[in-house]
Amino acid sequence: MIKKFAESNLIKSLFLQPNLPWGDRIGFQYRIMAIIVVLVVFILSLQGMTTYYTSKNLLQRYNDEMLKSSVKNMAEKIDLYSSVVDSREITRKTEYLMTNELATFNAQKIPVQIYILDHQGAIVLSTSKDNSTQLSKETLQKILNSRNGLQGIQISGDMFRLAYQQIPGRNWTCLIKLAEADYLKPVIYLRNMVTGLGLVAMLVAVVCCIWLAGKFSGPLNDLCAVMAGASMGNLTVRAKERGVGREFSLLGQSFNNMLAKLGEMIDQFKETGSGLLTTSQKMQLVSKNQLDNVAATESSAIAINGVMKSVAGLVDLAEKASREMMLASEEGMAALKTVVSRIEENMKNTARGTATMQQLDKNIQEINNMLNVIKEVSEQTRLLSLNASIEAARAGELGQGFAVVAGEVRRLADDTATSTKNMTIIASAIEGQSMVVQEQVKIADEMVKEGSAASEKAQEALARVFDRITATDRYIMDISQQIREVAGGVDQMAVTIQHIAGDIEQHDDFDQSECFSALEISNLAQHLADMALKIQDHLNEFNSTQESE
Repeated sequence: MIKKFAESNLIKSLFLQPNLPWGDRIGFQYRIMAIIVVLVVFILSLQGMTTYYTSKNLLQRYNDEMLKSSVKNMAEKIDLYSSVVDSREITRKTEYLMTNELATFNAQKIPVQIYILDHQGAIVLSTSKDNSTQLSKETLQKILNSRNGLQGIQISGDMFRLAYQQIPGRNWTCLIKLAEADYLKPVIYLRNMVTGLGLVAMLVAVVCCIWLAGKFSGPLNDLCAVMAGASMGNLTVRAKERGVGREFSLLGQSFNNMLAKLGEMIDQFKETGSGLLTTSQKMQLVSKNQLDNVAATESSAIAINGVMKSVAGLVDLAEKASREMMLASEEGMAALKTVVSRIEENMKNTARGTATMQQLDKNIQEINNMLNVIKEVSEQTRLLSLNASIEAARAGELGQGFAVVAGEVRRLADDTATSTKNMTIIASAIEGQSMVVQEQVKIADEMVKEGSAASEKAQEALARVFDRITATDRYIMDISQQIREVAGGVDQMAVTIQHIAGDIEQHDDFDQSECFSALEISNLAQHLADMALKIQDHLNEFNSTQESE
């Protein structure tokens, strides 16, 4: 493929035609290819950025809501424990609550770190292995002075989301920390996937455009080469009629028929010119003995008149064939316009919507995965609530605290239902994103229409073919004019011969005027021979005989 592209007309036109301006070195098919590649890159880049930032914002809002809801629930539960549970049991229950909350986040593949801080910022309880918040003193002081809040901070070059709320009953502060890099992994994976698909789509577009350009420009270049050879007098060349598409096949058939008819006419012209030359040479011999062979000379003049009538008929056929050739060329231009229009339509249909539908499928699949996770969490939460209620009932008064836990678990199930609604909102947002991408594709379609102006170059290429046909037509017209001049000379010579014949019938002896008329006939015969040789020289420039291989 690379070797074929290096030997293509694009490389030849760029580096082997230095006399042409840069704008004329590149064919219109390669300009369309460049426009399509740029559009594909633009659409995929726009779609990728839109998808990435939209998904990032939606996922961040969703996680922020989960963090705020979780820290609020934990703070309220611990505050409730401080009033209904012995102070010696608060630490154990708080650890149990933190463990359950961490399990809930882990079930959703959201790795968080949960801390319980005292009023001085020291860690009372923590789910972190290093048992450190890694927060600066200013940030820690701001958290301790605020009742609740949510903020983003940077730690060692990484961004984190912090959700915190005070626990009045214990003068503690509940803190949940989440790294952005952890919860943005699906979005980053989606962005990388879109980038990879974009590169693949761009490569496919380039390969398809190169293939289509070769399919289109190859037959056109072959046709130009055929007409160039015909304009140089080689009428044995033929255009391809198979394997080039319907339009180029019809155009090739028309050119081949035209060249075949033109070759036949040239052969007839050659035969007529050869006969005319032979006749003129005979006329020179006859003119030397005109006085003795007037009758034979008159018969020759009649024969020449007949020959010239045949020549005149061939001239009419040549002019008719020339007009048919011009008409075939015009039909070829119309057929080429149809080809260009269809190619542009196919390119536009190929460019529309392919990448958008693929991305939409990926987004829907991601949403389904998230909904399945939420569904599993909801089922586990309900099961936990049921088990907690059963255990509380068995424990009696001692299980009242456990009953509180069961109530909170049911509340967690409600929060899970709210999360499901949020996921539905995300799905709706993705559908809206699909609509936005479709609008962008429509705008890109308008840009493709502007690129169709490059198709005018194809018309210019066929116009050059038309110019060569016009040159051939002028060549035929010149030959026709010379044949008419020969016919006029033959007519004048016939009149002179008849005049001489009339003088001989009226007088028994020859006089000076008769000798002068014989000299004129000799000069006319010489002029006729010269014109016949000139016509043969012109006709010999055309090669109309197919050589056997």
